[in-house]
Amino acid sequence: MFTSFLFFVNVVRFLLGSEEKGERGETARRTFRALMIPFLCDGLIAGMYGSYAVYVLKKAYPSSDMLIAAAPMFTVVPFMLSFPAGYFSAGRSKKPLFRLAATLYAAAGLGYLFVPAGPFFLPLFTLFGVAEAIKMPARNSILQGNFSPRERSRFLGGLFVFSSLANIAATFAGGSVLDLDVSFFHLLFPLAMALAILSMTVLSRIPVTTPPAAVEPRRFSAGAVVKLFSELVSLLRRDRYFFWFEVGFFLYGWGFMTTVGVLPIFYADRFDADYTLFGLTNVILNVVLLLSPLIGRWADRSTPLKLASIAFFTLGMYPWLLLMAPTIKVAFAAHVVFSLGMIGVSLAWNLGPIFFSGGKDASVYIGVHTSFVGLRALLAFPVAGWIKTHTSSFTVVFLFASALFLSGFVIMLVLHFMSLRKRKIVPTVSGRFTVADSSRFPRSG
Repeated sequence: MFTSFLFFVNVVRFLLGSEEKGERGETARRTFRALMIPFLCDGLIAGMYGSYAVYVLKKAYPSSDMLIAAAPMFTVVPFMLSFPAGYFSAGRSKKPLFRLAATLYAAAGLGYLFVPAGPFFLPLFTLFGVAEAIKMPARNSILQGNFSPRERSRFLGGLFVFSSLANIAATFAGGSVLDLDVSFFHLLFPLAMALAILSMTVLSRIPVTTPPAAVEPRRFSAGAVVKLFSELVSLLRRDRYFFWFEVGFFLYGWGFMTTVGVLPIFYADRFDADYTLFGLTNVILNVVLLLSPLIGRWADRSTPLKLASIAFFTLGMYPWLLLMAPTIKVAFAAHVVFSLGMIGVSLAWNLGPIFFSGGKDASVYIGVHTSFVGLRALLAFPVAGWIKTHTSSFTVVFLFASALFLSGFVIMLVLHFMSLRKRKIVPTVSGRFTVADSSRFPRSG
């Protein structure tokens, strides 16, 4: 009851104003209200589409186990295109990215109206994944431009509340519709894509002051495309702190993909849980995410490095708790621990690249960060599949995942203290932290 009260108090505070005074505070308040719609749409899409896309592929059409196993990769691997999107949009308006993403969502929606067989889902998954990859640098640039670093985590945590509530509602509603007739996905999935288009439309109309790019905005050309990889390597070599931040998140992501890939099988084998009962884990996650504003308030006075280290350590305990769970109720309690860790991950994942970009346009940093999600999916899913097919023990899989989480924890913790010691990050008068001027540091970091 007390937590619910605090939650609603925080939401009211978000709606009424900002800690910042004057025009800056008014901009933050208007932006938060405008972003409520896209984040609500994100939650609805995750509930009615993300929760059931692979399930529908399995139920609606005869599909091989290999097709089912590979399907998630077709959504996540295209995230590697986020770096080109951020690279060429740095220092420019992000409206073209929103329009392109909306076009891709529309194409996917039309495809779901007429999809005739299982294999045709894969290009539609890819269209959705490319649109998501393009969206991320553009959307998070709004967070950078319109929210002060003093309260960015708190505002983002408040937005997660709306997406979580929408996710819960859409998961139950979408499941009920598909239980009536799985062929109703022909209507449900296009509706999800229509919500994505609405989200892009709203985002494109939010006024935002784009920070200057670290270098002159790049013109799109064949030569520039060829140089993309060298530019990526150059950025990671130049900013070694960001490089190690990405290494930590890469290990976390590998552990995450390994864990979630076997969870349905684990619940079915260990607790004889059906799909509906396993779906309660998603409800638990989204209920716990309602605490995001409270954790976001603390995160505004810390750094993404410290936040990520705590989150990764928490997630490192989750596989052990699952292995020791004697009943499904205890497993659900363990999922509460997992969900608490995911709050920290969600905040650090979205705001970490903005933090490292300093006062410059974060599009390139966000693009690099999102692209690595696609890269680790390309590696993690096959490895997780190989482990599952070559061992009958969940212990091996979960211990492997725990080792990855805890490795990420160690990297983030060491990086946090090293950054403070070498004054890569410095405290401000208000008690917050900021990245110091990169010109004070050698290229080697």
